Amino acid sequence: MNDLEQKRSKVKDLQNDLEEATELVSQMELEMLNVSGADKVQAGPKVKKYKTQVNVFKKKIQDEMAGLGSFENNRTDLLGNRNVAIGSFGIEEPGSYDQRARLLQGTASLEQSSRKLQDSHRIAIETG
Repeated sequence: MNDLEQKRSKVKDLQNDLEEATELVSQMELEMLNVSGADKVQAGPKVKKYKTQVNVFKKKIQDEMAGLGSFENNRTDLLGNRNVAIGSFGIEEPGSYDQRARLLQGTASLEQSSRKLQDSHRIAIETG
């Protein structure tokens, strides 16, 4: 797993934790409806503080996700597509490395088959 994938995984974990925190704060707010008197006065500001903290963390996660996306775009802009080769006229041809690898693999397979046929032909002549 590369650094970018690790960051995404951690951000995803944080998002899940924040969803859980949001649910807990919502439950606290519902409980506040049933609390009265001094307890309500004491707990109310704490619940609001928790809600604010969760919202701040949500914003930070969104900013981090936006930063990860722009990192990829910036990297591609700077380095270009790695899957690019220079063609016969000096023009970049996307995918030509993959195509070349497939052609080399096909050529190797043909050479191996040709050797097997030649060996079979030689054995047939020797035994025949």
